[in-house]
Amino acid sequence: MNSNLIKEARLAKGYSQENVALDLELSQSQYSRRENGSINFSLDEIRILCKILNLDLLQTVIGLLNISKSAQDDYQKKEFDTSSEEILNELYNCLSESKSLVSTLLKKNKS
Repeated sequence: MNSNLIKEARLAKGYSQENVALDLELSQSQYSRRENGSINFSLDEIRILCKILNLDLLQTVIGLLNISKSAQDDYQKKEFDTSSEEILNELYNCLSESKSLVSTLLKKNKS
């Protein structure tokens, strides 16, 4: 995950890691590990960061995932009937369902 995007946006706003960490309900050291790429930001954390730093949610996710410039350009050319938030909500719901299914399968395998 390319977390430099978040760091650059934070610095441009003049916010310290501690300020942003408080909004995310993290310690400064927990936030620092995310910002330096040791730990990935969760989707919920990315949503909050986008609000704090005034970033477009979908473009931030694209940037964090290091999606190629040509793929980004292709995305920009397409017209969607749904907003970035709706697309990411759907993605989040799918990931949550998958996580729940994996947890259930792991519990069954332990039995």
